[in-house]
Amino acid sequence: MRVVGLRVIAPLPTEQIARSLAGARRVIVVEQNHGAQLYHYLLGRKAIPTTAESVARPGPLPYRPSEIASYVA
Repeated sequence: MRVVGLRVIAPLPTEQIARSLAGARRVIVVEQNHGAQLYHYLLGRKAIPTTAESVARPGPLPYRPSEIASYVA
């Protein structure tokens, strides 16, 4: 398992993302917003595979590590 934390999204470092995700069996985009905006942006820019999954929710409370772990399991 690995975690890729994006620091810059404009301009999107597509090549670096591709290198970071090389060999990954599963890609999950975890974000806290209403409409999975980052997930759709990354799909639109072809920075992630079309098989990538989205975990997005609105709200002021951040994800707990155990919540993220449950999505990965």
